[in-house]
Amino acid sequence: MRKITRQQLRDVHANYADTPRTADLHVQTVRMILKWAEQELEWISNNPGTGIDLFGAQKEFKPSPVAAQKAYRNACTTLGNEAALTFFLLGTGTGQRAGDY
Repeated sequence: MRKITRQQLRDVHANYADTPRTADLHVQTVRMILKWAEQELEWISNNPGTGIDLFGAQKEFKPSPVAAQKAYRNACTTLGNEAALTFFLLGTGTGQRAGDY
């Protein structure tokens, strides 16, 4: 762990540039492990994962159309599926992305 450099992490990030979310996830994961090694275990004195710019969100998620939301609610009610309706309401009422529910 002491031998990991910021440049090595930048290289890993660049190697996965064709899949930005994967590239960001690799850096974020190593960054968290190094933060733990620095702050909790005191194995290292600085985190080389800090200061690496991530690609960030690649596309904007839009909510489901109102008609689709109404159809889903009606289907849940008709089928008596309270659990599905509860999950739907939690997902739409808590800022989750459309693909998350």
